[in-house]
Amino acid sequence: MNSVLSSTKDNSIQHNNNKKKFFLNSKIPTHNQIIKNINNTNNNITNENSIRHSKKKQKLILPNNAIYEGYLINNEFDGYGEYRSHLYNYFGNFSCGKKQGKGKLEDFEKKLEYTGDFKDNMKDGYGEEKYQDGSVYIGEFKKNMKNGTGTLILGGGNNYGYTGGFKNDKISGKGKFKWNENKEYIGEWDDNEISGYGIIHEGKMLHIGYFRHNLKEGFGTTFYEEQNFALLGKWEKDLIEGSAILINLSENNANGIMDIHNEIIVCMTKGEITNMNLEEDELNKFKNSKDYNELIKLYKEKFFFDYIKYTNEKIED
Repeated sequence: MNSVLSSTKDNSIQHNNNKKKFFLNSKIPTHNQIIKNINNTNNNITNENSIRHSKKKQKLILPNNAIYEGYLINNEFDGYGEYRSHLYNYFGNFSCGKKQGKGKLEDFEKKLEYTGDFKDNMKDGYGEEKYQDGSVYIGEFKKNMKNGTGTLILGGGNNYGYTGGFKNDKISGKGKFKWNENKEYIGEWDDNEISGYGIIHEGKMLHIGYFRHNLKEGFGTTFYEEQNFALLGKWEKDLIEGSAILINLSENNANGIMDIHNEIIVCMTKGEITNMNLEEDELNKFKNSKDYNELIKLYKEKFFFDYIKYTNEKIED
């Protein structure tokens, strides 16, 4: 997780010919919403199983010096109980000796606190984890790990963080990560890395395209908002080498149809423009290439469309 939280580089998405809508639907919850979710879960812990037990609670000191206070059926923990040991404390429901249903776990080894659903002794269902650094995860769990959809809020009280998919405790699938007011990424992730198709907005620069291992990798378009132009190209490890296309955005129509007379073909070296006056044979060679045709197609059908949609969403926010 640390590589994702500290990363400042752009990220990812593998090519799909079908149009994809970027991930803007999930919002990072406020602190009041978090507290409400936690309180609702805490209130449910004692209500699920304990009412059906007529026997009195028992207190046991176990061979490992752990202490259990709660109900027993057939000498197994069953119903509401409280288990305390040097490794963890658990307050919640049991069934046939296992944590089952609603509960709260204080894990001293991992230095975290979990409140939510349990199944067969494992975190499974919907829950909330609080970590020592002040960060909080609220969402789905499967077999003791974050799996499904959830929200990870970074410590610091600014409500920055990630909302989207998780797989085996790692960010995977589609999601939105906001590091601060000036940087966010919306798109595809894999194994805690930006990877696939997405949009990264940092300062006055907005890049839409494909990523791999937190770097621009493949076709994409960088929109420079202050200069009002876009750079179309094929990135490799965050840089463009060779020919690229400059477009004046003020001369494009609302549908993103590129004015063929408006484009400027440039030569780039290590991500920097080194030549804006290519010879005619070089221009023709690039314009007749597979990369040129693919860039134009993606820009018209995907990149510009997502740029307009994203900027409209930001205005509405």
